[in-house]
Amino acid sequence: MIEKLFKKDIHRNIEGVVKADNLTDDAVFKEVDEYVITNDLNKKLDEFFGEYSPSIGKNTQNIGVWISGHFGSGKSHLLKILSYILTNERKHSDLIGELFLTKIDADDFELKSNIQKALNTPSETILFNIDQKSDIGSKKQDDAILGVFMKVFNEMRGYYPKFGYIAKFESDLDKRGKLNDFKAKFKELSGTSWESGRETILLDGENLAKALSMVDNISEKSATDLIDKYEDNYSLSIEEFAKDVKDYIDTKEDNFRLVFFVDEVGQYIGDNTKLMLNLQTIIETLATVCGGQAWVIVTSQSAVDLLVNANSQMQNDFSKIMGRFKIKLNLTS
Repeated sequence: MIEKLFKKDIHRNIEGVVKADNLTDDAVFKEVDEYVITNDLNKKLDEFFGEYSPSIGKNTQNIGVWISGHFGSGKSHLLKILSYILTNERKHSDLIGELFLTKIDADDFELKSNIQKALNTPSETILFNIDQKSDIGSKKQDDAILGVFMKVFNEMRGYYPKFGYIAKFESDLDKRGKLNDFKAKFKELSGTSWESGRETILLDGENLAKALSMVDNISEKSATDLIDKYEDNYSLSIEEFAKDVKDYIDTKEDNFRLVFFVDEVGQYIGDNTKLMLNLQTIIETLATVCGGQAWVIVTSQSAVDLLVNANSQMQNDFSKIMGRFKIKLNLTS
């Protein structure tokens, strides 16, 4: 029978659309195992790793990557594959990055060497669809993109992603080495885990204050006042976000990299110049503060130059955005 001529089961399920949030072990392994590197994709990988890997261990300002292509061109798939490679986790007893490396032609020495260098670099990735992670109505705010970046960064660290002031409270406790003690005290008092309790924290403020007072050895009144200050004084800024990212990177090994993979950022921004400038400033500040150890890789249906050249007003507003995305990968259907 014809089906016996094929290496793999022809009746297996193949996802028609790649989803950024489908990160199960089976999905990740299958996507990498079945990924086909065409001649065009090979050139794009060469472009990416030719810039990404040689800059490892160096202070670079070129941390932005723009992957463009119309629906069906495979931009979201490439975004996911790159996130898997750089993380290089073990799935089904295979290192995902090493599995991918076998797909590169043996005589393509430079590309294989650059990929191997990336695999040897300690890295963590945050992959997300920006529209899915965005709060309803937040797109109207000038700093909406920053809000999503902070949200997914908090989530990755195990902090509460829904309310920034609670994440800040957790982060400060963590820096002082008291977060685990606080969680244990809260569970002891409330009978529920902190991760569950913080979802309805307004209904359990008493146990929150008691737990904090016990951990910090202060009065419940002082603990309550301190929590109120977190809520009243919390504000979000790009500078503070970049500093938090730098602090996180400093806890890791030398040359560690944190990479944000943002799907469908072009669709999210649309023709809103303020959102584009918000993204630009995030990348500029991360580059300056983190010295090349934090990267941002995005996808869009429009190439960045087409988005910028849409009209003269946008050309003026986006005069510096081109420089923020030195690596531009335009995929064809």
